[in-house]
Amino acid sequence: QDFGFVASEASLNLSPWSTCVIERLGLPLYFGNDGPGAVFLDEFAANRFDDENIKKFLTGTLILSALAAKKLSERGFTDYIGVEVDEWRGEVITVEKVHGVSVGKQYGIKELKPVRDGVEELSEVLHINGKDGSQNKLFPGVTRFENSLGGEVIVFAGTPDMPFKYFTAFSMLNETRKRQLISILSKRGHLPVYYPGDADVYIRAGYIGDETFCAVFNTSFDKLDEIPLICKQKVTKIEKLDENGERVPCDFTVDGETVTVLDEAEPHTPVILFIS
Repeated sequence: QDFGFVASEASLNLSPWSTCVIERLGLPLYFGNDGPGAVFLDEFAANRFDDENIKKFLTGTLILSALAAKKLSERGFTDYIGVEVDEWRGEVITVEKVHGVSVGKQYGIKELKPVRDGVEELSEVLHINGKDGSQNKLFPGVTRFENSLGGEVIVFAGTPDMPFKYFTAFSMLNETRKRQLISILSKRGHLPVYYPGDADVYIRAGYIGDETFCAVFNTSFDKLDEIPLICKQKVTKIEKLDENGERVPCDFTVDGETVTVLDEAEPHTPVILFIS
């Protein structure tokens, strides 16, 4: 089995990037120490890798929390990250805007300071004047930097390691942030399959020979009447595992990259798919 295409390669311990964010957004991921894919590191996971491993991660797609970026910068990797991280001591942070859409500020937010040419700003942190509604940009909310190693580093101004409460968790767990993560992970082909909707759906996916294995878990309390997936490759056949452990054909429709499996997903009952 080759799970190298999926969205995350993190530490041996569960990272908040997965347990708090990625798993809740219908994006596939796995855990490993080696292989291709995007690497997610928070500050705790960053401490578990030596400089040789970090240098390898920097040649691919590396996604960092603010404190992970700060730790790597302190270890001498600033030139490959593109930003420095500092405490924010200016105006009150009101909101973050992602492609013009307002979302709550990230938990544990720090100031991102671009220090290298070519740093892209994927969102911006704002102060909004309550009296006249004027907006003042404070600093980037998310940055992307293509470094000299041929890799790309994405830095978030906050951390996914947050209390699971409404105002903190939903700075990450919202459709706008999901679209941002999809855009980030799709740029270099790290998301060949994912769930595009707004239901609570958890996915595991990987290659088995010439097929894509996809386990869909509906973690909400409402039945899904059908299962939409975004598949980057042309789909010609889909089978599912039935209650007897047999593979049976599934009906599906294709509309561009959207493949809709015409089968139900009951709450907390996995749907095991084999996509060709």
